Amino acid sequence: MRRREGGMFLAGVMLYGLLVDCFYRSLVPFALFPAVYPFFRRWCIRQIQERQRERMKQQFRDFLLSVSSAMKVGYSMENALLEAGRDLRHLYPAGLLLDTELQELERRLQLNQPVEEVFDAFAQKTDMEEAALFSSVLTCGKRAGGNLVQ
Repeated sequence: MRRREGGMFLAGVMLYGLLVDCFYRSLVPFALFPAVYPFFRRWCIRQIQERQRERMKQQFRDFLLSVSSAMKVGYSMENALLEAGRDLRHLYPAGLLLDTELQELERRLQLNQPVEEVFDAFAQKTDMEEAALFSSVLTCGKRAGGNLVQ
């Protein structure tokens, strides 16, 4: 985190210096940099969080596709979720953002907890709307005894 903080500070100084040089041709406005930096820092952090949220959504979509394909092959829902976690780790070896949540999901499934409860906890922990929607669809489908593959 310290490294990212230093990079943001350096980027802020360079950007502010470029603006000061282009518009004022003076170093006097550099005295205002400490007042401007917190806004720049907040903007950078929001951008980083938004990118991570988008990556997380993409990884969750890939997870659902993997669950779907595993169920089409004949796996049960519980085993399809376990298989999808393995698939995601192969797909994203460098940086799986959902890794800790998937490990928790797998651990709870291995303890024979109901898949609806396990996925509901997963949806709450990830705080993704897509996961919450899938959790509610899964719960309704299991209760109604519907064909989850279709």
